[in-house]
Amino acid sequence: MGKGPGFSLDECLVCVEATGLYAHPLLTFAAQHGVNLWLESAVRIKKSIGLQRGKNDKADALRIAVYAAKNQENARLWKPASATLTAVKNLASLRDRLIKSKNQLTVPVEIQPDGRHAHGGHAGQGHEIHDSLPGS
Repeated sequence: MGKGPGFSLDECLVCVEATGLYAHPLLTFAAQHGVNLWLESAVRIKKSIGLQRGKNDKADALRIAVYAAKNQENARLWKPASATLTAVKNLASLRDRLIKSKNQLTVPVEIQPDGRHAHGGHAGQGHEIHDSLPGS
């Protein structure tokens, strides 16, 4: 394991906020390099600190560090899921996205009495350019 100035990563506890798919590269790195990774819920971090002003990456990093320092005795190290469990989760997620897409594509567009779509657009909208072309 690589060493930094006065420490090595395998001696550190790294606390990160769970961010779903966005955390995947970090989780992969941690698994490959033996990093002690503590993946914590954003809600749990926010509830432990109370009402805070300011929202940016620097402030969030400080809040996570304060949370980790105060709660390190409760840390639960992240371990990668088995390849089978990961595959099942990915397939279930894909299924959910496909069902949502199918539902969006099969729901009929409602036309209001004034000729407008339910979402505010006008029925036939977009045909103005085609209708103004020569030969239309």
